[in-house]
Parts: sequence; structure tokens; C-alpha cells
Amino acid sequence: MTPKIIAHRGVTRNDQENTLPAFHKAFSEGADGLEIDVRLSKDEKPIIFHDEDTSRLFKKSLEIKKTNFSELAALGNSENRIPLLDEVLDFLPQNKECFIEIKSDVNTVPFLDKLRIEKKNITFLSFDKNVVSALKKRFPNKLAFQSFHTLQIERYGIKKILEFYKKGNSDGLSIDIRDLSNKTIDKLLEKKIDLIIWTLNSMERLRELSKKNIRAIITDEVKDFADFLKRKS
Repeated sequence: MTPKIIAHRGVTRNDQENTLPAFHKAFSEGADGLEIDVRLSKDEKPIIFHDEDTSRLFKKSLEIKKTNFSELAALGNSENRIPLLDEVLDFLPQNKECFIEIKSDVNTVPFLDKLRIEKKNITFLSFDKNVVSALKKRFPNKLAFQSFHTLQIERYGIKKILEFYKKGNSDGLSIDIRDLSNKTIDKLLEKKIDLIIWTLNSMERLRELSKKNIRAIITDEVKDFADFLKRKS
């Protein structure tokens, strides 16, 4: 299996992360799909934003869950505004994928547009097992992956992670590999676990991991990675 190259919040060299221009750029550079972050606004709109508040990317600090979408959308300008999930789904080409990480809690799931999502090539990610379960119940035809940070894997060990995985409803694991050894990845693959890895930006490591049976690689280095896999194939 050749891994899919997934743009981490789009291509953000010249555009703000998780915006439509960053997503356009990702596809122009050869990405197979996008990785985006979804939170629920105060007025129950699924929006695309990674952080709990807006302070890192905007001069004004607003907590997402306590702010209506209209106020959030007014931040920035037309090029770097916060989009709705529905806008991204409408924009997403039929031949591309979207990996949606649910950053807020399980109450987000009922507000996801079922019709739009069913029509697109969507995979869900979440650190919250309750969110994963709710997603599988609402969208049984879509994949939902349980996410883990490297520190969680190191703290609990592979055995505990596997026990957690088997008890849950996830279709696979989405794992932070920045400080994770290839040996640990091999142990997971030996158990026939479907893997998505993030955030990989090392070409040397891509050369190693592209030989393994990994579903998708989430990266900031879209063009270089896509070009490498194209030459390799």
C-alpha cells in the first residue's frame, strides 16, 4: 500500500492554516487529501479551527465554544477567515479525501451534516473514545480512527494501547510519530492495525515508512512528499 499524502491543515507557507486558500494550495501541490480540525461554536456551527481560542492566529482572543460563528468569521480578512465545515465539504473534490479531527466533545457529532459527509471521502479522527463511538454510530459507513500522542504511547506502552484499541469502536489508530521509533510502528502493523501517522516532515523517515503498510501520512511537506512517492511508483 502506498500511503496517501495528507496536508496538515493545508499548505501554510503563505496562507493561514485551516483556511480555504491553504486547502487550494495543498491540492495544487499534489496532496491526496486534507487534515482539518473541527470545533463547535457557541451557536452550534461546526467550524474549522485547531485551538480552543483564537489568540495564536488573531489579535483578538475569543474562546471558540463561547463565541458565535458570525463573530469568529469576522476575524482576519477574506483570505484567512475561519470557514465552516460545510464550506470545506462543498469545496472538496470528489477524488480527494478529508481527514476530519473532532477537537471538541461528543456534542459536536449531531451537528455534522450527514448528507454532505456521506457524499464525500471522509475519515474521522479523535483523541476521545466517546467521540469515536458516536461517529461510528452516526456514520457507520465512514472510518473513525482513535488518536494517540507519542507521550501516551510511551506512558501506557503498546500492550495497553492495543487493549484500549480492541475495547473501542475505532477502525484504526492515528498516531503521533515525531518521537516514535519504527520498531514501535512495526509492532502495531504486526497486529494488522490500520495506521495513520502524523506529523511527518522528514524525507529520510518518509523513505523508510513509505515501504510499510500505512494508510496515510499527515505532513506539512506536501509537494516534496507527493513528488517523492510519484517518482517511487
